[in-house]
Amino acid sequence: MVESPPTPRPSSGPSPAAAERFGAALVEIESELNWKLLGRAYCEDGGDDFFGEEQREAQRDAALRFAADVVERLSASPTGASLYIGAGIAEIAPILAETLLVGRAVTVVSLDGPETRELNRALAAVEARLGVSLPRWSTQPLVRLETIGFDHLWLVSVLTDPEAFPALHDMLYERGRPKRRALDIEAGMALGLVDAALRRIKTPTLVHTTSEESGLLADACHNAGMHVVLAREGRLSPIVGDVVRHGRILLGAPKEAPKEA
Repeated sequence: MVESPPTPRPSSGPSPAAAERFGAALVEIESELNWKLLGRAYCEDGGDDFFGEEQREAQRDAALRFAADVVERLSASPTGASLYIGAGIAEIAPILAETLLVGRAVTVVSLDGPETRELNRALAAVEARLGVSLPRWSTQPLVRLETIGFDHLWLVSVLTDPEAFPALHDMLYERGRPKRRALDIEAGMALGLVDAALRRIKTPTLVHTTSEESGLLADACHNAGMHVVLAREGRLSPIVGDVVRHGRILLGAPKEAPKEA
């Protein structure tokens, strides 16, 4: 049986004005985005048709489920702040839900490129039309980010990115046998990226990551004197289809075998 996508709402329910702003912003952004340009960013061959109407509808439904998840888990912390690393169009709904429904501060850090530039262009255009403040994607290196004290970390399909980490991508998805030297270099880069994120959170913190990335996240937490506990099950992410699991990053080593979050 196929579920209907849930409506994202804090446990006390969003105000009618907040719900209206969220819905209007989501519709306007989807209408504003240049989907052919985004398709070419994701797929060189046939990219113009990559985000067809059916694909966009499926992506929207999946994204709304994640939006409902983060609102449910963060509605008790409206003064908190979230750090999204490497987010793209798949994360628009949860990011808007945090900012417009819960009222949280959200920082998004990603690499410069066609997707990031198009997202910022669309967000600026929609912000001007609706008169509502919307987040922007930053392309500054994470190590230069001065903000600290995040209580939610989103690290989804970043360390498996085929362009940024081609050897890790092949290894984690069990596609071929990448060279050991390339793996060692990329693993070091990945651990450095996650360490930079861990230096900017406070514990305990909510985390969302994929099954493929969970091992590297656990290693980075161990190196930083922390540990992570993840739920055994998760949701399939939009576009990529990775299993995204939520959990907690806690200070210190686990006192016993990690349990399900």
